[in-house]
Amino acid sequence: KLILEFIDLDAPAQVGDLITTSGFSDKIPGGIPIGKIVQLDDDKAFGTRRAQVFPNVQIGAVREVYVLR
Repeated sequence: KLILEFIDLDAPAQVGDLITTSGFSDKIPGGIPIGKIVQLDDDKAFGTRRAQVFPNVQIGAVREVYVLR
């Protein structure tokens, strides 16, 4: 599973939403599918939201990846 952390508890996200690249990078174009949200967890004490994302690729079938961060 992948974890996506939102800084804003009110970030518009729902289970089933498709997560894609933003396009805010000079090297990575926007709209590349990453996966779908399968679970959302809100931490009201800290005002944050965390989404568990099911990857759009079969991890066992991937031979090479680039880690950006």
